[in-house]
Amino acid sequence: MSLPHYWKELGGDVSRGFSLLLGGHKLIFYPENERYQLYDISKDPNELKNLADDDRYKLTVKDLNDRLRRIRNEDFLNLPVEGNKRVLSDEEKRKLKALGYVE
Repeated sequence: MSLPHYWKELGGDVSRGFSLLLGGHKLIFYPENERYQLYDISKDPNELKNLADDDRYKLTVKDLNDRLRRIRNEDFLNLPVEGNKRVLSDEEKRKLKALGYVE
């Protein structure tokens, strides 16, 4: 299992969210509006078709969300936080920009 990816709003259209990649599926959860995205990475590596609302994937969304919720409640890396928000270093911000998450 991979640890959740994490990003927060740094500008532009990027929203705070969490994702979990497991068994060829990637679930992305946006807590601010309770929105989900689910992708079958093995068939859709560019994440073009969101399967989260497809009834055939309802159990996959539930399973990955349950796992993500358990992981989110753990602080594996003892990361610095301000209030309830994770503090990103300048290096992390640079990497997120290089990956296209922020402008």
